[in-house]
Amino acid sequence: MSRLRADKIVNKAATAAPELTYGADVPIAGTITGAGGINITGVATASKFVGDGSGLSGVIASGTGIVCFEDGSLVGTAGTFNFGTNIAVSPPSAGVATISSVNTDTNTTYGFLSQNDGNGNAILRLAGSDTSNDDTLITAGSGINFTGITAGGFSIESSLSGLANVVEDTTPQLGGNLDLNGNTINGNGGISITGGVSATIFTGAFNGASNGLTGTPDITVRNVVGASATFTGGASFGGNVSIAGTLTYEDVTNVDTVGISTFNDDTYFVGTQGSGLYKGMYWDKSLSALQFDDAVKIYMGPTADSPGWTGAGSTQAGPGATLELDGGGGTTGFVNGTNDLMIRSGRYGNTSKTITLEGLVNKKNILITGGAGVKLYNNDIEKLDVNESGAVVTGILTATTLSGILDASELNIGSTVGIATSGGSFSASAGVPTEINAFSVSTTNYKSIEYTVHLTNGNNIQAQKVLVMQNGTTAYASEYAIMSNPNKIASLTAIVSSGDCKLQATPETGISGITTYRIIRQGIL
Repeated sequence: MSRLRADKIVNKAATAAPELTYGADVPIAGTITGAGGINITGVATASKFVGDGSGLSGVIASGTGIVCFEDGSLVGTAGTFNFGTNIAVSPPSAGVATISSVNTDTNTTYGFLSQNDGNGNAILRLAGSDTSNDDTLITAGSGINFTGITAGGFSIESSLSGLANVVEDTTPQLGGNLDLNGNTINGNGGISITGGVSATIFTGAFNGASNGLTGTPDITVRNVVGASATFTGGASFGGNVSIAGTLTYEDVTNVDTVGISTFNDDTYFVGTQGSGLYKGMYWDKSLSALQFDDAVKIYMGPTADSPGWTGAGSTQAGPGATLELDGGGGTTGFVNGTNDLMIRSGRYGNTSKTITLEGLVNKKNILITGGAGVKLYNNDIEKLDVNESGAVVTGILTATTLSGILDASELNIGSTVGIATSGGSFSASAGVPTEINAFSVSTTNYKSIEYTVHLTNGNNIQAQKVLVMQNGTTAYASEYAIMSNPNKIASLTAIVSSGDCKLQATPETGISGITTYRIIRQGIL
């Protein structure tokens, strides 16, 4: 391999640069330097270009230059930008140049002036000190003339005459009061006025509201509707009278109504007793209730001398001959009857209806059921049930005296003593025990029990006592006071089995057949 070293290489004629037919290969460590330039007609390819590119020209291909848009529309691609007036560009630094706007128009002033356009119309011009103009044309209509048009202004003159007929103005207005000068307004239309109308006389039919309408001697109208009305003389109504407010009677003794009177709101009947606002009775529409003052009384079946009563009356003492409902005037009301009183439900054949008395809301005290009896309650808890079989008491029954036969199989005395009776029969078999009485240890845990027992078997009889005690698992028994004739029937003992304390009878040798027993049991808890 040979090398060529020289300070300068030219072509053979020494008139131009040499031609490198096959190109030149510059090693990685080598560079091409010089004060001149590199002019290539073909393509220059490099992995990197260094410098700010300020000397590049002709770079306009899309994707290699800068693509320009205006308001979103493509303008083109350029390599050089020339910014015009009012735009300032800073020198590039690190590849970045700053572009900003500059307001140079700080001295322009504007003013208005008028001109004649030569056709009788006026031009309003917004004139700037920079000779810029903005014109607005004002066109004169029919009967209108612009005169004296100068830069300072102009006059508007009208050649129109007055209205020949009011009809020509569809919405005429008065600037002041209208004086008819003794004349009359005639026409087939109407007059609609939002305010008031005053006149010394109205003639013809009157339709609509008649607020403040007065006249002498009479006013004849079809309907009278108003918040209040005062009739100092007489008033005759041939049709219906509708009153939305209050109808007040002054010095009226009687109001006679033929037919039905209908009241659409609260209706009051004023009395003289009590302390309420209306001192009487009133129908409360909001509650759908007929209400009375607490001192009001209701009499049913008044006597002949009752005030205001004109009927045949009654010979009974009164004034409520059969029933009097009295509000009492305080916290207690009364139902009074001169004769018998009956409270009945199921009046027309239904025997299952009830009557309930409550001293407190939803807390029954007495419940009467037709055909089923009467029940008494304490705080809604049943204590006494009286029915066709007798009376059943739930709870403790206390009496100063008890007479007659006490029919009960078990009786508790106090909180620790219980007495019970029982009886029955069994088929005796010698040596085989039979249960003749039992009680539950878990519910009635008698600690000590004394039995009095009587046995009958054929012509054999036996009487004795048995004392039993138990601890819940085992029973202990002792027989005493044993009597029998002619033969002893059975021996008695006790066991605890399946949660019950049981008294058993074991027949003696030679005893068989039906055996009857009667028992009195006294237990101590």
